[in-house]
Amino acid sequence: MFETEKARDAEFVQLLIKHQLQLRAFVLSMMKGSPDVDDIAQDVNALIWERREGFECGTNFRAWMFSVARFRLLAHWRDQKRRREWVFSEEVWESLAAEAEEHLAVTDERHVILRQCIRNLRPADRGLVLNRYLGEDTLRELSARTGRPEGSLKVSLHRIRGLLRTCISRKLNPVPDTP
Repeated sequence: MFETEKARDAEFVQLLIKHQLQLRAFVLSMMKGSPDVDDIAQDVNALIWERREGFECGTNFRAWMFSVARFRLLAHWRDQKRRREWVFSEEVWESLAAEAEEHLAVTDERHVILRQCIRNLRPADRGLVLNRYLGEDTLRELSARTGRPEGSLKVSLHRIRGLLRTCISRKLNPVPDTP
């Protein structure tokens, strides 16, 4: 393998890793309640890897990945339809896939904004939120570790969530400057 191919594959792997949550969310949104979600997501990953030569560097990897996923999901849907396990038409299925992709794009934007808003919190508030929601601490464990009563932590977390909601809302719907 040439050095440029190694570099291209390494970059491709990084893009694939970066978008794994979005891929799984897309598959899950199309297969809610199905026990096949993980198998299909794995199949899509294999297909993406097999078709990596078809991806043009510098273009929208996420859109390309969703296109590959959509075709794999459509094949799965057709298999299910043959077995009469699905009741809606291909047009409805395509509409659901497009809607899921749009929803994930909005969710991605909200996650980016949430991270920005969390960074803007006071260090103590940021630490509290991250320990509570990204850590594995229960409220009781967090209370014991910080020496603060659980009720006090609940009030603080409620206040911080309100600040984050306001921050996200302002960034999603900025008020134009008035002359």
